[in-house]
Amino acid sequence: MASAFATAQASIGTSSALLVAGRTLRRQVVIRNTHASNTLYVGPTSGVTTANGHSIAAGGSLTLDTDAAIYAIASAVSTTVTVLETFEP
Repeated sequence: MASAFATAQASIGTSSALLVAGRTLRRQVVIRNTHASNTLYVGPTSGVTTANGHSIAAGGSLTLDTDAAIYAIASAVSTTVTVLETFEP
């Protein structure tokens, strides 16, 4: 079956924020931290912190096979993040 995709960009700061909403038919999501020096942290709830989130270093990316919502917080303000989702249309 063919899949569709969607892209997004967000600026994440030092407070937890919804990065990617849950999507029932999502196959995969790729999260890329495009900032030059800030670290991004992701987790499954709005309670994600820099202490309990999964870190994505500056310039790094993470690929997840999940349909769940993903929350993020950063080590500093204005951390630019790109997201690519593939899903069933």
